[in-house]
Amino acid sequence: MKVIIGKIGLDGHDVGIRLLARELRDAGAEVVYLGKRNAPEDFVAAIEQEDAQAIGVGSLTGGLAELTVELVELLTAKGLGEIRVVAGGIVEPEDEEIMKRVGVSFFGPDSALSDVVQALLGEDLP
Repeated sequence: MKVIIGKIGLDGHDVGIRLLARELRDAGAEVVYLGKRNAPEDFVAAIEQEDAQAIGVGSLTGGLAELTVELVELLTAKGLGEIRVVAGGIVEPEDEEIMKRVGVSFFGPDSALSDVVQALLGEDLP
């Protein structure tokens, strides 16, 4: 399974997402890391180019709900609505609900990496 991960928005903190990349790799996934400060369009372009099955995004600087909703809308418009989207970071409870309504799984800072890996890989987890 191939997974696209990266920071969305203006966040420059990447320790957590780099740890996630390693955990995904150790679970057998092929990981494409986009780095920091990506727009939703960057993830859509990567999904199209890499033919990946899931996207993991993170942000600690705000706007995560709006950016993930935009990402899901762009994926749907491109006919890629089946792509699994998982987000991590810090959000208000109402923002978490907004993401859940559009099908995004959300994990806060205290979440176990194994839970995030399971959410990204789903049934494909060995």
